[in-house]
Formats: sequence, structure tokens, C-alpha cells
Amino acid sequence: MRTQHEARMTLFDSSSRLWRVRLVQYASLICLIVAAWAARGIYLTYGLNPADGYDGMLAPWPHRATFAGVVLTLGVLFAGGMWVYGRCYVVQMELDRQRQSLVLHLAGFLRRRTCELALADLEAADRHDKLPQPFRSLMGQSQVNAPWISISSKDRWLPLIIDRQASFPEARSFELLVKKLEKQASPSDG
Repeated sequence: MRTQHEARMTLFDSSSRLWRVRLVQYASLICLIVAAWAARGIYLTYGLNPADGYDGMLAPWPHRATFAGVVLTLGVLFAGGMWVYGRCYVVQMELDRQRQSLVLHLAGFLRRRTCELALADLEAADRHDKLPQPFRSLMGQSQVNAPWISISSKDRWLPLIIDRQASFPEARSFELLVKKLEKQASPSDG
């Protein structure tokens, strides 16, 4: 009799690259703390410095609140964006043949999360090899090469992100899955 783990086949593993995601997640928390500290300082003291343009008097509270709010919002958006990214970034993908599902280990925010998706619920896959054209023209000859694949599912409102520079222990099986999903996503001819 096969155990549950024996029925699973690892299609994808980016565990060795997870430290990069964690580094940016920790940086986002530090930025959130710094932004909150700066926003508090702005709200309490903006205008007291003659260079602020208020003759050494506190700026009106709407000015201070708006400026502090913008600074705090930037920190919240960065940390929130990394929280969302962690819910999309796949660290490991296993195919469970018995249950006809994918077992996904996601980066999460500062700790891994596991979820399971039925193969029937997967909708589409899309390969991303280069920066979009507007960004390429702005950056010139970029040396950035970070190809990835996105996979959409009926059960998720955001796609899964699969780093194509990671390890693919079952590369052939993974490619078959992605090609099947790419065909599902493309409009049929005829």
C-alpha cells in the first residue's frame, strides 16, 4: 500500500531561492516601521523648521496629516504588496496522482502556507520571459533575466507565480501541465 507522500510527485521546487523573497519581506516590514515613525514625526513637527516654509510655526493640521498619511501609505503599500506576493509565490509544487490535485507550498508572509488545488480547477498558464516593452525602452539594455510562469485557477483571485530559474525535478511532467493549461487559455481556432 502506498503512503500519501509516495503518491505525490514534486514538479517544482524553489526552496533554495526562498531566502530572496524573505529578504524583501523583512525589508518591507522595516520600511513600514520607518514610515510609521516618519509619519508620526511629520505630523507632530512639520512646520517648526523654518525651511518647511511656515515661519517656525506648526503647519496647519490638514497639511501635516496629508503629508504624514502619504508617507505612511507608502510603507503600508510596500508591506501589503509583499504580503500579497507571498500568497502567490510557489515554493514547491507536488502532483498528487490519487487525488488529481496540485499540493502547493506558498511563501506566505514570513512563513509558508500549503494549499491544494484540483487539476480540473486550473484555468490557464502564461509564460513571462522579459520585461514588458514600455519598461524595456525605459531601462535600455537590461541585464535582468527573471522568467516566470503564472497559473490561474478558479479557486484563487490571484495567479500563482512560478520562478522558472528554480529546480524542476519532474521537468517533463511540469511542461506537459503548463502546455495543457496554455492550450486551455488560448482561443480555439475555427
